[in-house]
Amino acid sequence: MRRTNICLCGGGHLAHVLAAALGACPAVRVHLLTRNPTLWKQRVEVDCGAAGRLFGQIAVISDDPAVVVPTAKLVLLAVPSTAWKDILGRIQPFVSSKIWIGAFPGTHGFDWLASRIFGGAVKVFGLQRAPYVCRILEYGKRVSLLGTRPEVFLGAHPVAEAASLARHLGSWLHLRFRTVPNYLAITMCPGNTAFHTARLFALFGGWRIGQQLEKRPRFYEDWDDPASTWYLALDNEVQRLCAALPLDLSTVTSVPRHYGIQTVSELTRRIRTLPALRGIEVPMQQDTSGWVPDYNHRFFQEDVLAGLAVWRGVADLAKVPTPAIDAILKWAGRWSGCRLIWGNRLRAELYPNLPCPQNFGFLSAKAIIKEAIR
Repeated sequence: MRRTNICLCGGGHLAHVLAAALGACPAVRVHLLTRNPTLWKQRVEVDCGAAGRLFGQIAVISDDPAVVVPTAKLVLLAVPSTAWKDILGRIQPFVSSKIWIGAFPGTHGFDWLASRIFGGAVKVFGLQRAPYVCRILEYGKRVSLLGTRPEVFLGAHPVAEAASLARHLGSWLHLRFRTVPNYLAITMCPGNTAFHTARLFALFGGWRIGQQLEKRPRFYEDWDDPASTWYLALDNEVQRLCAALPLDLSTVTSVPRHYGIQTVSELTRRIRTLPALRGIEVPMQQDTSGWVPDYNHRFFQEDVLAGLAVWRGVADLAKVPTPAIDAILKWAGRWSGCRLIWGNRLRAELYPNLPCPQNFGFLSAKAIIKEAIR
């Protein structure tokens, strides 16, 4: 059997499961690009709870793209979106033309960034959400699988080849992939951008200098109605924005439909009792006498700042008002220094490293729609 070389980039929780799952497939040969190659074993174990254990083999492990990229037919990034630009730039000299390059998940303007770096030389794909909930047990060796999505939504450029890619990924990972009709259905997904942002803003939106908490709260198990209220407010703005765009965005599932709820209190109870999300604490750091927000954590930098920058940029082009997004971005400007919103005006040009569509040259809704369906 001829095996497909896949280069997996990353070293976090998700990368551990993907390394094992792909490495367990006889049709795949896994190459791993990681900053810490000496900490990885070539055999990775997944603890699947009552379902037993899964073992996967990594063929090549390196921190050098020249070693792991050139023979790859598919490159998969399982890293925060804030690391995409660096990794894509590093692998660019070694990528063969017309291979697939994707991200799990692939929101936050991944396709815009990949197109800027590679032009039309590669094919691009991404997911709405990560397929697994997982936690590293022993770095480079063992990981616990806490949950698997029953269905994973995939978008691609070119759109016409998405179904074929989905079949291959499904057979390799034993997941059910469902394709979306255009890539904006990936970009507009109210995943962690709305989920994490709502909780952080409910907790810290009124945070004062010198304020501290005696105890560090749990992110999901201590979830409250204010967080649910903001979660639904962000989702409502995303749904209004989707409705304003002349595209099929029916696969951008609303929060009430995703969770099967109708009220704020129902949403709060649902999130508090999600078994796969137990034990995760709010991103904070301890100083001499208490707990304060850790604004450098990826939940703040990736989900709040980068994620909302994408949506606010699309809303600006589509001329859709977003008061909830604006309120949170104004708050984010105070701790990040990135004042994207001046009054009611978006100033994307002041922060070219943020993934607003304007920073990729899209100056109209028509332009981003054309890109989404190519």
